[in-house]
Amino acid sequence: MYQDWKQWARLCYAMILLALVWWLIKPEQITQFANWQEAHNIPDGVAFLQVSMFAISAGLIFPKARRFENSLTNDTRQFAAGLGLSALAWLMALL
Repeated sequence: MYQDWKQWARLCYAMILLALVWWLIKPEQITQFANWQEAHNIPDGVAFLQVSMFAISAGLIFPKARRFENSLTNDTRQFAAGLGLSALAWLMALL
């Protein structure tokens, strides 16, 4: 089991992102985005890119080590990359 609360927080955030991806790929949401895309002249592929970024960031954020160290380990770099990608996907959702 994970020993650190930071690992549990990472696990919860990754699960939230995966639940968001599951919600976004429902047929009703895809149809709604297609209608919005036509009305606002959004380029094709934006929805796929955003969902892909959420899914990839969830995989990067998901904890792999038993402890989250403060030094710049591979796990820390992977976590930072996942957070950055997640932030970019959230920014796309807001704009």
